[in-house]
This record gives sequence, structure tokens and C-alpha cells, in this order.
Amino acid sequence: EGRTITILDSEGIVFTRIWCIYELYLTLTDSQEGVTDDSEKGLWAVYTAKKHTYDPDFGAKQERESVGIISGGSTSDENYAFRTTAREEHFPYDVISKALNISVENAEASVNDDRVHILNSIIGKSTADINDPPPKTHDKYTELNEALKSIFAASQASLRGAVKDTDEKWMAMLVALSKGTKKDDMVFEFGYEFSELSATRATQLMSHLPLTIKKLDIYDANFGSEFMEALIQQVGRFKNLETLYLHDTKVGDEKGGQEAGGRLA
Repeated sequence: EGRTITILDSEGIVFTRIWCIYELYLTLTDSQEGVTDDSEKGLWAVYTAKKHTYDPDFGAKQERESVGIISGGSTSDENYAFRTTAREEHFPYDVISKALNISVENAEASVNDDRVHILNSIIGKSTADINDPPPKTHDKYTELNEALKSIFAASQASLRGAVKDTDEKWMAMLVALSKGTKKDDMVFEFGYEFSELSATRATQLMSHLPLTIKKLDIYDANFGSEFMEALIQQVGRFKNLETLYLHDTKVGDEKGGQEAGGRLA
């Protein structure tokens, strides 16, 4: 089914090794060819060692030895965004941020022939041409790099960590997020998980949401008209959106709310 679990070390060495990236390429790209439904083919789960206490907000706290990021959340989250957040928030941000440096064309291999063959395979070379010197740049390299980065960037842990980072790192995470191709659900609780977010950054976030998401839930987004304008513009670009929920979100006065509602409709 094209599913892969990656065990990530603190230095993110996986992201610099050509064989590891090739396995992820097969997971995220090859397995999706010809797939038109919402199957779980191409699922990538990333785990790292991290002792922590998991607190699901209700139920008993648990002492855990590792933490993972899974596109769409874990089955144990039971489709509750707050559980996904509570679980993923312990993923070390310094490890997550290393994913933004993924560059398949610069990845290394113990045997150089392996590197040559893998890069040529990624760009679609035939068996007869597999030994050709691979190009230094290629659209397929960019496609794979962006796909891998976007999976990390779409996690709550990544975005919440980037909120506390510099403007440059914040925007780098948003650019990575915008390249996502998965048909995921996204939830933003601006009165809770993203309460530290400024109106400017919240607006930037809306402008960089991946165009392929199916469902978008927004809570307590009281950032005014610029935020809502960015959201309206992005909704117009979405390719697969089926449901949009706005909870306890204010645009301004009654007239502003009616105008926003009319445009969204």
C-alpha cells in the first residue's frame, strides 16, 4: 500500500541520504500514480525518540518514549484535532525544521553508482539510460523536495513551533505548507493552540494553506477584515474543499460580516 515509517534521529540524517529519500519517493509519488480516491496509499509516518508525558485533556496521562507525526493524524486521535495536537506537540521543533533543508539532488550515498541510478530513476530515465550522469536540477527533484517538506509543515507541531521562530523561518514553513498535495483536513483553534499568533501571521497562514485540503475548521479567528479577505481568496483557489467551518470568528460590524458571508457563499 506504499506506507512507510521513518525513525528520525536528532540530526535528521535521513533527509541527507539518497536511499532513505528514494524510499519516501516511492511512498509519496510512485504509489499515488493512477490513484483518484482518498485511499491511504502513500502514507508516511515519522517518529523520533522523545521521553514525554502525553496528556489527552481527558483520560489518564501516559509516559511515552517516542512521538510521531502522521499525515491526517493517528487512529488513536479518533479524528479529534486537539488529540493530534496534544500528541504531536512533543515532537522536537529543531528536528522538524531540518526537514525544510531536504534536497534530493544533494543527498549522499555510500556507493556513488546508487546515487546516480536513484536520481535517474526519479526523473524517469529508462533502464538503458540509468547510468547517465544525472542533471544537477530537475522538476522532479523539486516536486519530491516540496512533497516531503509539506508533510512536516502541515503538522500542528511544525506550525506551532514556527510561530515562536523568526519571520524568515515562519515564512519558510508557510511556503513548505503551501506545496502540500494531500487531501487532508485542517483545524486551527486561534483561541487555544494558536493563541500566540499575531493578526499579520494569521493572515499569512490563510494565504499559504495547501490547495488540496478537503475540510477546513477555524475557531476564534478575530483578526479583522484582512484575515477574512485572505481566507476568501484562498477558498476560491481550493481544488478539493468540501466543508468550511467558521466558529466564533468576527470580521467587524454586522455589515462586514454579511459581506464576508455573501462572498464565501
